[in-house]
Order: sequence, then C-alpha cells, then structure tokens
Amino acid sequence: MPKTIKEIYNEEFISNPETSLLKHYNSVLNKTPDELNVADICMLIRQEFFLDIAVPKAIELIKDNHAVGDYYDYCLLVNLSKMDNPLSEYKTELSSLVTMLENDFSKIEFELDSDKDDYCESIQRIKAKIENK
Repeated sequence: MPKTIKEIYNEEFISNPETSLLKHYNSVLNKTPDELNVADICMLIRQEFFLDIAVPKAIELIKDNHAVGDYYDYCLLVNLSKMDNPLSEYKTELSSLVTMLENDFSKIEFELDSDKDDYCESIQRIKAKIENK
C-alpha cells in the first residue's frame, strides 16, 4: 500500500488549523503522491513544501497542459518559476520543459496579454535557474 505524505515525511497534522492554507496542508498529508491534484501541487510549489514530490509532478502537469493552474491560467508555471529554491537537482527536467515551452509558444492562442507575458517571463526565470543566474 502506498505511503501518505505524512508517512513519507514523518510530518504531524497541524492541530486546530485556522487558515485555509493550514487546512489544505493537513489534507495533503493524508494523500499519497499519486492522489495529489492540481490544487495540491500548486500549493506545495507556492509554499515550497515536499519539493522532491511536488516539482516532478509540477513539471509533468505543465508538460501535459501548459496553462494548468488552480487560480488562473499558467499559475503553476509562474509559481514554479518564482520559487526561491534554485531547483538545481531538476536541471535536466527543467531544460526539457523549457525546450517544450519555447517550441509550443507559436502554437498557443493566449486569451490575455498577461497570460502571454506570464508564459514568456516564466520561461526566462526557469532558464536563469538552469544557468544558475
């Protein structure tokens, strides 16, 4: 039987969570990595929790749907690119992702100029992480 996040990381539930973030955190602890949904991965990436599970899942979700996100289109891509963590252990996967995003750019019909800006700026931030700038 697959282990839950709580079991993998030996984490404890936050007693009497008062915010939606803490409630969401507790709910994630009860899930196995395969049970994590888009909202879970977005939250983990934003908060930089359990990155060895969250980052590969985020990369796969973005590869499957570049516009994936919980609050707005391209949210997961933006959050991944804005992480404080340098993500150096994911250089190969991020390089592959950047190549895909750049190749797909001309095929995308962005609904909003801000989506196009988010997409392009995120690619540049991820490239900087890959190049350690």
